[in-house]
Formats: sequence, structure tokens, C-alpha cells
Amino acid sequence: MPLTLNDHALGLDSPLSYHKDWGRGSYTDFPIHRDALNTSYEDFYLLMNTLAKRPCHFIDCGAGLGRSIFVANSYFPHITITGLEMVAERVDLCQKSLQAAGLDSSQMQQYDLMAAPLPLADVYFFYLPVGPLFYRLTHQLMEYAQNRAITIICVESHGDFYRHLDLCLPFLPRFEEVELQGKRHHQKARIYHIEPMIIPSLSIPSSFMTLKEDEIPQALWQFATNHSLAWVIEDQKGLWLADCSDPWLDDQDGIHFTVPARSVKRSHIRGLIPIPLKMMSTVKKRRAGELINGLAIRKIYWQPSLVEFSNGQIIPLSEIVENSID
Repeated sequence: MPLTLNDHALGLDSPLSYHKDWGRGSYTDFPIHRDALNTSYEDFYLLMNTLAKRPCHFIDCGAGLGRSIFVANSYFPHITITGLEMVAERVDLCQKSLQAAGLDSSQMQQYDLMAAPLPLADVYFFYLPVGPLFYRLTHQLMEYAQNRAITIICVESHGDFYRHLDLCLPFLPRFEEVELQGKRHHQKARIYHIEPMIIPSLSIPSSFMTLKEDEIPQALWQFATNHSLAWVIEDQKGLWLADCSDPWLDDQDGIHFTVPARSVKRSHIRGLIPIPLKMMSTVKKRRAGELINGLAIRKIYWQPSLVEFSNGQIIPLSEIVENSID
């Protein structure tokens, strides 16, 4: 079916629609072409057309200017749609266009997916969630999938969204592929139809837990928000601890850690451990970026108990603990 929808006709082609100031708090803070940031009307039509012709609630996570909303209203009356978008100016522009078209403007909502829970729905559309947002959204989705059937539609414009899904969530069912018309890093969208399922998981370790290399990505995903655990990494000086919070698989089969900020080969990762009580205050100082004698804490060694600073200096952990007032 030929589509008659376009940004100009809908009033969504404001010269300010992709001004860099609109990137506040979103994943882009530089000018970017609208077609790199938004899925096309044609591709939304192709994707929605694959869904069963029965009533469903469709959530577009990071809806941009709301193209999906206009497609659903124009061609798929059985789809109830909600667009969630963080940037207020995009929401305002879309709502005004919906009102001008005689449509319900509440179909587009300003929403911070890092601060508020993902609403329940039947179908979710994702366009390249990365970093902490990837972990937050997929954790919520897998919680929902234990009690209800959901469909997840994924598009990757650039980066390695699909690779993270494959490695971190290997238990997902086989996906359906849809060829997209717009130019993308991966030219095919993925559609996962997930029936209620038990999500396989690792037990939270009460002591040091050794991990095989192929177990690391799923453990990375499962424990990404667990602040009581640390990754154990081996180097020439011994075994040191990296925070579990918001690590990321890099493109060289390593792990990029946020605290401390560095990439580590998976072959150097030995496992997970509850943060030892004697190290907890030092770990908290490192997380907070607290300086000691003007130096940042870089590595905290579990075995032997040492601390390495940003200038390469290494001292016994006990020297920090003894001088700490908590």
C-alpha cells in the first residue's frame, strides 16, 4: 500500500526539529539527520503489518517525532499506540500535529525511560537502546515475559544492539526478520514473539563464583545493576575488582567497565564476588570519584589487598581503611 504520510504534510519538519539543543538528556547532543534518528513511515508500516490483526497495545520507546503514531492511526485501527519520548520539544511538536489531524494528542507522552518504569503493553519497539538503558529495559521486559506474552521489535541503525541481545540474552526465542527500506547498519529488523517463560538465571553468589568465558555476557546482563557485587579481573599484579554497574560489551569481545573506566578482555575475567566488607568503604570512594591526597583510586586489589592510584602508585589497602572515617 502506498503511504501518503510525510513529515512536511504532518507539520513535523520544523527547522528546529533536530537542533542540537534538543539532545539534552537524550543519547544525541549533536545535529543529526532526521532519517538517522527516526524509523521511516514505510518501515513502521512494514513492521506493524507483520503483527496479528487483533487488538494490541504498541509502545514506541523513544518515539522521536511520533511517526509510528501516525502510521498506526492511519492504517492499523486495531493497534492502540503510545509514543514515549524524553525530549519535550519533540513531544510538543508531535502533540500539536496530532491535534491538527484530529487525533488524540495523549498518544505521545514525555517520558524518561531511565527514571520511570516501562509501561505494560503487548508490543514494544526499540531503536538501538545502549548502555544502562539497554540493561534497564531488557530487565523489565524479561520480568514481564515471565507472566505474559510480549512482542519485541528491534531496529539497529548503528552500533551493536543485536550482538548484545545475542550474547546477553541467549535464551530469547528465534526471531523473525523483516527487510527494511530505510538504510540501516543492519538492514533487517528483528521481531521476537515471546510466550510466558521462565528466565534462566545465575544464583547471586555468596562467595567467589568462577565464570567461564561464554557465561560472562549473561552474567554481565543479569548483575548489571547489582551494586553489592564486583567483577574479579586478573592482571600481572593480582586479582582486582571492577564495579558491576553499567558495564558494556565492547566490539573486541571485551568488557568496558564504568568504574574504573577501562576495557578488559573476557579472558582476563575470573568471576564475581560479593564486595568484601573490608573493601566496601574504598569501593564507595572510587564510585564517588573521591580523591585521596589528590589522586583518584584506579584499581582495588582483592588478592593481594592493595590499591592503585591514577599516578600508578600502589599502597596497602589497610593504609586507606585505617585513615577512613565512615
